[in-house]
Amino acid sequence: MIPGITDSETNIQQIIEFYNEHTVKKAVLLPNNPAWIQKLERSGQHIIFDTDDPICKLYDIEKEKKLKRYFSDNGIEIAVG
Repeated sequence: MIPGITDSETNIQQIIEFYNEHTVKKAVLLPNNPAWIQKLERSGQHIIFDTDDPICKLYDIEKEKKLKRYFSDNGIEIAVG
């Protein structure tokens, strides 16, 4: 989940609807980890994001807990990977 990008209420609700339609009962939440930025730099590629962009930030632990609860309340067990 990328803060402010893929974790909107609408997107989360659509994911839950998709999972319920396809009888998915377990899933893994992959919170954003900006470690990929250093890998990009080491490979000689250019960073196109400002360090203030949400994609460059660690995922907020409280928001992660809230998302897990929301999925759980909708019948989907979430592990964090």
